[in-house]
Amino acid sequence: PQPTYPPQPTYPPQPTYPPQPTYPPHPTSQSGYPQQTCTQHFHITTHLNGYVLDIPGCNRENGVKIITYPKNSPPSDNQLWKFDYQPDGTFLIISKLHGKVLDCGGQTQGTELIMWDRHGGNNQRFRKEGNHIVSLSGLTLDIQGGNTAPGAHIILWSRNNPPSNNQKFDSEPHGHHHQPQPTSYPSQPAYPGYPPQPAYPQPGYPSQPTYPPQPGYPQSGYPPQSGYPPQPGYPSQPGYPLQPGYPPQ
Repeated sequence: PQPTYPPQPTYPPQPTYPPQPTYPPHPTSQSGYPQQTCTQHFHITTHLNGYVLDIPGCNRENGVKIITYPKNSPPSDNQLWKFDYQPDGTFLIISKLHGKVLDCGGQTQGTELIMWDRHGGNNQRFRKEGNHIVSLSGLTLDIQGGNTAPGAHIILWSRNNPPSNNQKFDSEPHGHHHQPQPTSYPSQPAYPGYPPQPAYPQPGYPSQPTYPPQPGYPQSGYPPQSGYPPQPGYPSQPGYPLQPGYPPQ
């Protein structure tokens, strides 16, 4: 019988690496702004004519209507505002004059914006969508009728299509502590990751030897089977030798 080889040895399984850690998401609110109260004050400037939101006459009463007016020089508190960002990404617009906030009442089309004591309700919350300041009803701040005269009122209105400058506003920082709010965070660095797992043979493991194929007969180490030597056959009979007593044939 042909000899059998012992079974080939098996290696232990390759070790696995723990999963790569993930970075926590950046804490951003809507429009890419951090969720925080901004302590810096701003002018809120219209694209229509460069006028700013203004509390007329520095009136400190609830219910006073907001207007647009040329920017005062030196700057005055009735034209300066700060933004208080909420966890849901909305913000309140707070006057430097008295701490009251911009309020849009019933949030219906045509509602005039007023000043009111802060309570944080939906009618005092806004979000930024490009250059639009939008209420929770989806209506945007609008200079009524596109009026370019000083004293024009601010109302809520459906967003115009195409967009119009009487619905576009910018916030321009005031003072010596200008730190523009980021619109995006830098990209997270790529995690270096783990080195790829090497294939076998691994360092420290010898490569698995292979056995030579089992030869057929004759096998190495076995003499070839010669079979039987050829039978020489019988030599031709030269005739029978004369057997004594028999006459020649």
